[in-house]
Amino acid sequence: MEASAYKQLMKHHAGAPVVIATGRPGERTGLTATAFCSLSDSPPTVLICVNRGASAHPVIERTRAFSVNLLRDGQADIAARFAGMTGLKGEQRFEGGDWTVQQTGAPVMANALASLDCELLQAHDHGTHSVFIGLALIENYWSKNVVTTGTTSRPVAKSPAAATPKAATPPKASQTTPVKGALFFIRHKGSIVRVLDVKDASYQAGAQVIAYSKKSMADPDVKNQLWEFVPSVEAPGWWYLKTAMGTNFVMTLAGDDTGAASRVTVQARQDDIQDRQLWNLVSTEELGYFFIQNKYQASDVPIVNTDSYVPTVIGVEIDHTEDCYGVALDYQKDTPMAFCFLPPTNEG
Repeated sequence: MEASAYKQLMKHHAGAPVVIATGRPGERTGLTATAFCSLSDSPPTVLICVNRGASAHPVIERTRAFSVNLLRDGQADIAARFAGMTGLKGEQRFEGGDWTVQQTGAPVMANALASLDCELLQAHDHGTHSVFIGLALIENYWSKNVVTTGTTSRPVAKSPAAATPKAATPPKASQTTPVKGALFFIRHKGSIVRVLDVKDASYQAGAQVIAYSKKSMADPDVKNQLWEFVPSVEAPGWWYLKTAMGTNFVMTLAGDDTGAASRVTVQARQDDIQDRQLWNLVSTEELGYFFIQNKYQASDVPIVNTDSYVPTVIGVEIDHTEDCYGVALDYQKDTPMAFCFLPPTNEG
């Protein structure tokens, strides 16, 4: 079938239009689309298809963020504007609208029927379009409220779409937050209690981060296993993981490993390697456990399309060493790369 005939045929397929928006102030752009669907609710992920010739395409790739805005009855003029039917482009399409930002920094339509603030997880090129898969950061999905449940800490999702069973919700008094000075152990998933640890409690820049037996809070060297979440001002939705050792060092994906996966280390904050020092969380299928994703770059994965990529996350060689590396996220094999968060009062 020729492309023109195929397009004509697909026009008979009715779909609810959404507005996809991306970019920071001054470079915002967006489009009207019907190629949008829910991909999963655990973690909450969506799928959109964007023409590679669309102005939004390179901005989504560069910022790794976008919003999906479901339109109400009576908002046909907005759909027409973002479909290019009025001749407006880029920032012009946002003029006169009620737009805000949430966690990723992407523009979010305040008066939409519903909106999803999404962080780009994967991209797959096919023909004229790219399939973008995004994690929906529902109500600041993990950054504001962390609840301690047994030996793990998990985000509280305020949105009904991500709500957890009432039986799993602990009393309000147990709530805490991983920012503004709060410290946490970062425990690796597995039967052995191991946490992320600055090797040998070293105060040297470039010291390796390993998975090591959890220390008691009475241990004088316990601070090399405690971490603080420090939000990035320059990159909303991303965080520094600062060691509690007093060095102001932050967790960093090393950049000098050749022919091997990059090691996880600690370094002073540096503008030229900032992306290697920024992290966020991606939910696993098991409540309370997360992938710790690095902002620097996506990993090449040989089993997928060469034009595709997946995020780089912290992984531990559980069967061999305690070393931590940057590895490609794999939902099917999450144990080597899944972590939970323990408050320092928790001895579990």
